[in-house]
Amino acid sequence: MQFFNTHPFLVTFVQGVIIAMEENKENRSTIRGIKVALMGPLGGIGDALFWLTLLPITGGIGVSLSQQGNIFGPILFLLLFNAVHFGLLFWLMNYGYNTGTRAIASMRENTQKISRAATIIGLAVVGGLTATYIKFSLDGIYGKFAIGKMKIDLQAGILDKIMPALLPLAYTFFCYWMLKKGKSPLTLIGITLLIGLIGSFFGLFAWPAAL
Repeated sequence: MQFFNTHPFLVTFVQGVIIAMEENKENRSTIRGIKVALMGPLGGIGDALFWLTLLPITGGIGVSLSQQGNIFGPILFLLLFNAVHFGLLFWLMNYGYNTGTRAIASMRENTQKISRAATIIGLAVVGGLTATYIKFSLDGIYGKFAIGKMKIDLQAGILDKIMPALLPLAYTFFCYWMLKKGKSPLTLIGITLLIGLIGSFFGLFAWPAAL
């Protein structure tokens, strides 16, 4: 009945270890110490592995198929994500139970490596999704202007030369900054829609690019 908080996909590992310790009549304080020692690292590893790696990858695959009109897109997402999810739930329970406290030493040695590798992969995937799926560009009537006889395309001639997908990246950082300020995702969705509508109405950028 004590407080316990860790990643829901990895909690069965802790349950397996604790069941093994309970059956071996281990000391109660030792069991409580093991639970406290495991819940923090597993929470960090789980966030990096699932929310920053598995979810963007499987979601990106499903969205890509759906945008092509393939009805199998959401089905494939659910199959891939839950195959890993439920597979780990059952496997970790057995692994934790069969190895008992021996698994703790092994996990402690590899915790930082696993977390760092998963974070790097997750951030790379999120970066790729940002450049691919966030269509934000100055392609409207005000995105091109002339200086004398020279015509300048603000998007292709200036912004893309500085950095491709600069505006999507900037808008992603803006949304991240707003989230850190405590704004809700619904607020950010509303702001995005408002920017798209105003920008399209005044010809600042094309309608598909705005959203």
